[in-house]
Amino acid sequence: SGTQEKRQELGIQDNTTVIGFVGRLEYQKNPQLLMRIFIEYHAANPDSILLVVGTGHLQDECETLILHAGISQSVIFLGARIDTAELYQAMDAFCLPSRFEGLPVVLVEAQSAGLPCIISDSISDEAQVTHLCTSVS
Repeated sequence: SGTQEKRQELGIQDNTTVIGFVGRLEYQKNPQLLMRIFIEYHAANPDSILLVVGTGHLQDECETLILHAGISQSVIFLGARIDTAELYQAMDAFCLPSRFEGLPVVLVEAQSAGLPCIISDSISDEAQVTHLCTSVS
């Protein structure tokens, strides 16, 4: 399947839980919170990986948070990609902890891929086009 192919390409085992993020690593998207969430999640679920698709001014800070947590091997910073449709297929869940959003296209894409989505409560209900979203503050 496309899921297995993309995971193999990225060096991810079939039984690993993959949490994904697609977006700019900028203040609005709150990537530092994403890193802190994953650090906690990974402590309870060591067979997990965070897939980060995108670039931005906060990438170095995010990488430092992960490095200090000692889980660099469990976070993959992919940079800007054109194969996001295939990358969604490699994910088990999607996380978007934005401080503020209009209608985030990536959230609609993630839901279209059938992914459960963990989102900040600042994201409009209109962006939740399926029952797959859980809002957290």
